[in-house]
Amino acid sequence: MALINSSYENKLDRARAIGVWGGIGGFAAAAGPAIGAFLTAWFGWRAVFFVNIPIGMIGVVLTINHVKNSRSGHIGNFDFLGQCTGIISIASLAFSLIEAGRLGWLSATVMSGLGFFLLTLIVFILIEHRNASPMLPLIFFKSKTFSTSIAVGMIINIGVYGIFFLLPLYFQHVRSYSVFMTGLAITPLSALAGICSYFSGRLVGIIGSRIMILIGLSIGSIGFFMLLMAGEHTPYILLLVPFALIGVGGSLTMPAATIATINSVPEGRAGIASGAFNTSRQIGSLVGVAIFGTLINQSIHFIDGMHSSLVIAGVLFIVGCVAALLWVEL
Repeated sequence: MALINSSYENKLDRARAIGVWGGIGGFAAAAGPAIGAFLTAWFGWRAVFFVNIPIGMIGVVLTINHVKNSRSGHIGNFDFLGQCTGIISIASLAFSLIEAGRLGWLSATVMSGLGFFLLTLIVFILIEHRNASPMLPLIFFKSKTFSTSIAVGMIINIGVYGIFFLLPLYFQHVRSYSVFMTGLAITPLSALAGICSYFSGRLVGIIGSRIMILIGLSIGSIGFFMLLMAGEHTPYILLLVPFALIGVGGSLTMPAATIATINSVPEGRAGIASGAFNTSRQIGSLVGVAIFGTLINQSIHFIDGMHSSLVIAGVLFIVGCVAALLWVEL
């Protein structure tokens, strides 16, 4: 994201480039479930990790040959203490949320982990406040657009990745689908992501980030509530519409929220802004999987836990709509 920002000074061209970036990511997301299911069914689940090796090698070669060694206008010292504290803090949160599904939220292990997360988070904020070259300048959060866009990124991943976690369980354990058929069944969720992400980036340059975020989150929320029809014997064809709406909603919102985040910070700080945005997304994925997984574990029937998760996701998308309407600048 920082490379795109440094390569395109014009905001309209940058928005279109981010749309292309999002489109490629969307096509990859659409291919992922089917490819993962094929590899798992024929070669075992460990095979999915080897996919990254040739892709990573190609990325290294392309970077060496084609990516310019751009420098931002702001060059500061490496924030070693901030990096270490941030890693420890997020690791503590990840550990606590993952173990909550197995041990329960009130277990000593989970409560201690959450307490340590809060402690290290406070230390991280103090370090960033006093550091002349912080890895995450707290002044960014004075911008309502930046703060809201960061929150929107987290909301998207809580809903979308949380459902990506539940659907394979739904199709395999409730509907008795095979591993390969499960991969094919959830592919429509991201089938239109590439096209929608591409056009989202282009439309942002015309109608602005706020409207695109509102459109995307509204469509996604409708999809989550429509998916409440899913039961043990619901015809699969009826699930295609909510699947498509959730995928379209997320893919329309993501590039718009990314662009809003980058445009809300001073020139030369896009790398930091995009890093913060992507971090919020990953934390959102973690929170979504943990919360939805806990709801499933605590529900007598799987469908009840899945429906509760869908309601939470839909409500969060509506909250994101309201926040974007109030605080994201055009």
